[in-house]
Amino acid sequence: VLIIYNALLLIALAAWRHTSDWVRRSFLYALLTVVLFRWSFAWYGADLTDTYIAVVATLIQIPTLLIAVFLMHQKRVGLGIGTSWLVTLGLVALAGSRRTVFIDDPLNDWRLGPFMVAMNLGLLIIVGWWVREREDFLAASREQIELIDAANLDPLTGLANRRSIHQHLDSLTRIRHVSVVALLDIDHFKAINDSFGHEGGDAVLCRVAEALAGAIRPSDMVGRWGGEEFVVVARGLNSSMADDLIQRLRSVVTTADVTASVGWTLWDPAEESWSEAMNRADISLYKAKESGRDRAISG
Repeated sequence: VLIIYNALLLIALAAWRHTSDWVRRSFLYALLTVVLFRWSFAWYGADLTDTYIAVVATLIQIPTLLIAVFLMHQKRVGLGIGTSWLVTLGLVALAGSRRTVFIDDPLNDWRLGPFMVAMNLGLLIIVGWWVREREDFLAASREQIELIDAANLDPLTGLANRRSIHQHLDSLTRIRHVSVVALLDIDHFKAINDSFGHEGGDAVLCRVAEALAGAIRPSDMVGRWGGEEFVVVARGLNSSMADDLIQRLRSVVTTADVTASVGWTLWDPAEESWSEAMNRADISLYKAKESGRDRAISG
């Protein structure tokens, strides 16, 4: 029964991760209060059998409650709440063990309260150390992830930046799958900046980036090449499938109330470097812009 009780408690705590802090903490405080009252009634009850059961039950529940305290509070606050609660339980046990009913009984020992407090305080310190180490590890991991994102993502659109695109193309060189390399340039972007300012231009870039990201497969890549130019790299496509992809990209760009010129090519890593394919796509993009924009040309 006790094992089931603690398991249900842990399940409840895990299920409430997404609830507000005050709901979870109110639940914890209520539970701590109930346990404290039951502990007190156990030491001042007349039935020794009930006393033994209640004492053992509470001792088993204490570790779960201490862990809950640390899950819901900062380290120092959790340590303070846990320590004060344990000291209260210890004082109750020390006072209760001196009652006449416990004469010549193992519970009638002045060391019982301090021993219980010391034992669980040691557990509390261990849990606190574990939480601190875990938080430090998570903080370091978050900092590392932020540094990696800063190095590989475009700060405005959140897409891959040029460095990340280079790394992706290098990895495709080793895989040696035929890929589509496409360069997209937003048409008349300077006029957008002149009419709506740079904030308006940035908003257009973000909408185009979101539209392009939603139009490709998870295995493909879209990145910001620079300015108003974007790169899409999709592997494992033949010419017909590549043409369908390009038309889809041009179509989704219009959802941002702009059009785009596209230059694209098929790249076979077994025959040429990605820089050669990128140069060919760039030449095709130039031809598309020279031909009147809002079109796609392959090279």
